[in-house]
Amino acid sequence: MINISKILNEGQVVELSGSTRQELLRELTNRVAKLKLLSNPDALYLKLNEREDESSTAMGLGIAIPHARLSTIKETFMIVGRSKEGIDYGAPDSGPVHLFFMMGVSKNQSEYLNILQRITWIVRNDDLRSKLFDTADIANVYKLLSEH
Repeated sequence: MINISKILNEGQVVELSGSTRQELLRELTNRVAKLKLLSNPDALYLKLNEREDESSTAMGLGIAIPHARLSTIKETFMIVGRSKEGIDYGAPDSGPVHLFFMMGVSKNQSEYLNILQRITWIVRNDDLRSKLFDTADIANVYKLLSEH
């Protein structure tokens, strides 16, 4: 199984302050722009919102995986955002979402599926999930993810 650190570095893990889906997606795509991971982050923002309008990517248990595929994405990337307060994101368990694994997806379907498999493992690991939600330092979120 792929290690998240293969596509994630410390600068790609952020504390989120938004209280709506649009604000959070904007914060995540602003990080994409800042890191120059994509030449057209606004197109990613629009595609993410379009995807969420169709069906929420919230999985329950405080996790969502907003993702979009664009022809301009050459290599899959991820930004992880944490909302300490959590937001209503249309989760199947009606709970707030605290952790967002936002992905820009390339044409490499197997890599994408491997990453989803790893995220699913994280979601099901109650102890790790609690640590990711509760740790005071956002750098610790990266450390925990890169160790698993």
